Amino acid sequence: MRSKAKKIIDNTWVEGFYVESSRQAFIHDDGGNIWRVAPESRCRDTGLRSAQGKPIWENDRVFFEGYVGTVRFGLYNDKHYGYFIFWENDYMLRKDIWYWSKKAVFGVD
Repeated sequence: MRSKAKKIIDNTWVEGFYVESSRQAFIHDDGGNIWRVAPESRCRDTGLRSAQGKPIWENDRVFFEGYVGTVRFGLYNDKHYGYFIFWENDYMLRKDIWYWSKKAVFGVD
């Protein structure tokens, strides 16, 4: 699965395919490089793109008309399993990420 994570060497983001081995984590990037990364920084690609055409990643911050949320993966609404938006300041907003993918602004703040 395509992922991004922060490199151990300089704390910058790298995208590619994530592998864990012997309690260490690595990303194999598109250029053929293998980088040791911090496993706690891993964000999986949701497969969706924002209205701006950028990939939407797990743990991205979501902004919509003053509301703020975070992209997460797991069970939501007691019956759905997958990527969703956890809204920090409103529990009445829809959680399904597909609804918001073209309406909200996504990114890491």
